[in-house]
Amino acid sequence: MGLIKKIETAVGTIYERYDSDSKMIQRTGAVGFVKEYKGKVYYIITDINGVSIKEANKFLNFSLEDSSIKKREQAFSALKIFYSYISLFQLNNYRDGIDNENLNKLLKFLKGGKQNGNILDFDFKLERKHSTLRPYLSVYREFYDVIFNIREGPLFKKTLVQNYQHDTSVYKTEKYSVNPKALKITVLPKYIRENEYQKILEIIDDKFSIRDRIIVMLMYQYGLRIGEVLGLTIEDIDFDKNDLGYFVLKLRNRITDKSFQHAKRLMVPQKSEDYTKEYYSWEGIGLWTILIEDEELIDLIEEYYEESRDEIIFNKSKKKLENLKNKSKADKVSENNNVRENQYLFLNQQNYTPLTASGWGYRIKQIFELVGIKTDKETKKNNLSHRFRHGFAMKKISEGYDEMRLYKALRHSGPHSVKIYYNPTPEDQASILKNQKVNLENRGLK
Repeated sequence: MGLIKKIETAVGTIYERYDSDSKMIQRTGAVGFVKEYKGKVYYIITDINGVSIKEANKFLNFSLEDSSIKKREQAFSALKIFYSYISLFQLNNYRDGIDNENLNKLLKFLKGGKQNGNILDFDFKLERKHSTLRPYLSVYREFYDVIFNIREGPLFKKTLVQNYQHDTSVYKTEKYSVNPKALKITVLPKYIRENEYQKILEIIDDKFSIRDRIIVMLMYQYGLRIGEVLGLTIEDIDFDKNDLGYFVLKLRNRITDKSFQHAKRLMVPQKSEDYTKEYYSWEGIGLWTILIEDEELIDLIEEYYEESRDEIIFNKSKKKLENLKNKSKADKVSENNNVRENQYLFLNQQNYTPLTASGWGYRIKQIFELVGIKTDKETKKNNLSHRFRHGFAMKKISEGYDEMRLYKALRHSGPHSVKIYYNPTPEDQASILKNQKVNLENRGLK
């Protein structure tokens, strides 16, 4: 459990962050001073190293130049807290707006006092009243509007309110719906970390099947989306290494695919003639090629395929054999002579039809609960399987991938779209800060 303390100093309010061993790993904050020059009052905000925060100062001294002293002082206080929050939680994309999760965390940060969380505790001593928080939110709305030209998002969300007059007539007005009184912080992890991944594999090996292990490995180690996994067929996997020493896995769409089996950003064929089109084999148009270096994974896939198609199973259940031949059949789109009749790789264990997204969703929720990873009921909003892909992305970031390399590894349309994957938990932020501090010490800079 980490801790953030609020410290009053000669230069202003700063914040200290401590890890679970009570060792300080970060000291940060936004401080400020007021200066009068040629009859004008200037409000200046800097970081704790004295570096000016230009966009905040532009707003305070130009956008609010003709505003009352009270309003400028209020904005001055609000923005110092805002930039302290940004620094503490490394919110690098704040210029694009504030999402629901960060808005809730910011409200909690503004509220102050002593608060306990799942990963971080706050020790701010004094607690602000709700009547103070609302004007601060108004400052942030005006700041985003004027400086970043942003007028939409959770901060700007409005609701209709009915108003009653003495003559019993009713009229409706719009009101900002962010309510500090209803402050509730529930932050679910957005990606699977390495230690969680290892626990998941242990639980699967103990209580579930080889099929489940393979699916998790494909998502976490190679960044496959769950739809790409469920759409895999036996002809999509080459069990022999290529000239570069890799096994090759191919992602593509077929006419026989259901919507939950589609590979994203690839053409979806409409008729069998589409398979013969040249562009169906073009990388990024009709095909994604995944290079697999893990021989254990390929061995597991081969083992699963042979076990799941064992004649002993079909001798016990003719229905499973019938479903495999009729309902699990997939179009054959390659010249792989080793595959006579193509089938979807992953099967429902009960009836031998292709494994569905809902069927897998039920299984992964079981696994998460046994591991102790939080889940919620809004599976469309907080997709459980997609956390593995986020874990893959964060692992690549820790290996030094920049946005150009990351978007190619994730098979995105461009580098701008991978920013959402950099979303470290407070615990991971602490680890990053530790590493930065160690690097500075090793270089003799601290």
